[in-house]
Amino acid sequence: MTSMTPLRCTGIQQVVLSDEATAVLLELRMANGKIFPLELDAGGVSLLTRALLVCGQALGEKQTPRPPLTSTPLSETVQLRVQSAHAVRQADGKAALMLRSGTLDLSLDVSDAAVSQSILDALQRPQP
Repeated sequence: MTSMTPLRCTGIQQVVLSDEATAVLLELRMANGKIFPLELDAGGVSLLTRALLVCGQALGEKQTPRPPLTSTPLSETVQLRVQSAHAVRQADGKAALMLRSGTLDLSLDVSDAAVSQSILDALQRPQP
């Protein structure tokens, strides 16, 4: 098997929604100065999102110690507008929070008591 040299992504050139709103053109800026275009429909966006989230989780679990979440500015987070949410109890008794944002359906394991309490506290705080 021949080994391939991976392309290193250094940024996003642009993201353009198709006229029919059925796909996006995602142009990635590569370290060699070239632009790598990707056309993604809803299924492709979902697949790429899942891959990136799993990669982020794997990297985060290996990068210890990480600073407390409270020290992360909101501007440095992935911000999603949630159109709907649903809390579920899984067969093993663990809690999960399902969220829909655009074409993405996400589920968060919230079985950790501290995480669950933090979510409850935030929801019970009066809105300004």
